[in-house]
Amino acid sequence: MNPKHIYDTIIIGAGPAGLTAGIYAGRAALDTMIIERDQVGGQVTTTSTVWNYPAVADIDGSKLVNLMQKQIDEFRVPIVQDDIQSMDLNQEVKVLYGQQDYFARSVIFAAGDLLAKPLRQIVTAAADGALAATSAENYVIEQKRQLGVPIKAAKKQRPVSSITQQTTLDSEEEKTPLAPAHAGTWFPDEIKAQLKALFVRLNQAVTLLVLTDDSAKSRQLLSFTKELSALDPAHLSVQQETSTATADKRLPALILLDNKKQDSGIRFSGIPTGHELNSIVLAIYNLAGPGQSIDTKLVDQIKALPAMHLQIGVSLTCHFCPDVVAASQRIAALNPKITAEMIDLQLFPDFRKSKKIMSVPAFMINEGDVTFGSQTLNQIIDLCQQQA
Repeated sequence: MNPKHIYDTIIIGAGPAGLTAGIYAGRAALDTMIIERDQVGGQVTTTSTVWNYPAVADIDGSKLVNLMQKQIDEFRVPIVQDDIQSMDLNQEVKVLYGQQDYFARSVIFAAGDLLAKPLRQIVTAAADGALAATSAENYVIEQKRQLGVPIKAAKKQRPVSSITQQTTLDSEEEKTPLAPAHAGTWFPDEIKAQLKALFVRLNQAVTLLVLTDDSAKSRQLLSFTKELSALDPAHLSVQQETSTATADKRLPALILLDNKKQDSGIRFSGIPTGHELNSIVLAIYNLAGPGQSIDTKLVDQIKALPAMHLQIGVSLTCHFCPDVVAASQRIAALNPKITAEMIDLQLFPDFRKSKKIMSVPAFMINEGDVTFGSQTLNQIIDLCQQQA
C-alpha cells in the first residue's frame, strides 16, 4: 500500500459489525479498508450454530462470516491484518499507527462494544455497522464538497487480500430433525471398537439413570443408553425412572450416578448423539476412569467453588459445544456442589426462546446471563469464580 494513499474510510475490526460496515461502505463506492488484529469474524467464528439470523433459520458461524467476506470481496474492500496501537483523529485526514501508517478521511471503530447494550446479537452488530458506514459516507461527502475533491472517485481494481476463516462443517448444512425416527443400532462397528478400547480403562461402576416420560424421544434415549452400556456391562448399567417434566426438569434426561449410586451432577437433557457423543464418553471416562489430566491448581480452584448449576445449550451438529460441555461436567465431577447440564436446544425450543439464545455453545450459571462461544476450562472457572 502506498503510505500516502488516503482512504475514504478505514474500519477497525472485522467482526459482524465491521464486515457489515465494509459491505455498506463498499456499496456506497467509498474507498474502504478493513483492519483486523486477529481473525475475521471475531467471536462468531467460535459459534457453531447461529439461529434466526434474518432469512437464515440456522447457519454455522464461520460459514456466515465467509458469506459476508464474499460480499466484501465483490466490493473490492481489502482486509489487512495489523494491530492499531494509536490514532490521530484531530485532523481532516486521520492517521492510524500500526505496523505501518494508514490514512483516512473517516474511521469506524468496530473492534468491540464501548457501551452497555440491552441486546447483543449478530443482527444488532450488523445494524450498528450499517449505521456507522452511512454516517461515514455522509461525513466524507461533506468533507469532499468543502475541499473540492471528487465525491465518487473511480474504484481501483486492486487485488483483495482477505484473512479467511474456514468452517469445519461440510458444505451442505447439517440438519437434525426435532423427533427423528431411529431404527437399528446407534453405534457402527468402528465406533463400538473405539469405545470398547477406551472403556477398558474404567475402574469404577457408573449407573446411567434415564428419566423418561411417555414420548418417542424418551424411548430413543433409553435405547441409546442401553446400547452404550452394553459396550462395557462390567462397569456400565442402566436404571430407568418415569418422571414428569417441570420448568427446571427437562425430559428425557440422562444422569450419571457414581459408584455409590450418588448423583454425580452430570446431566444430559436430550440424547447426546452427534458431536455430543464425545461429551457423554468423556463424562464417563472422567467419572469412572483415570480421567483427563488437569493441573492441581485448577483442581483446588474447582473444589473451592460454591454450589451452582451450569447449563450448556448446544446443537448436536455444533463442533465447539462438546469442549464446553466436557469442561463444565469435569468441574461437576470434581465438585459435588456443582451440577452441569447439557441441553439440546432443538429438543427444548421453549428454553432457547426464554433465554433468547441465538447461537451455540451458550453457557449459563444458575439460569443467569448467557455467555456465547467456545470456552476453555480456565475461562469457565473464571466465570464461576465471578459468580461466586
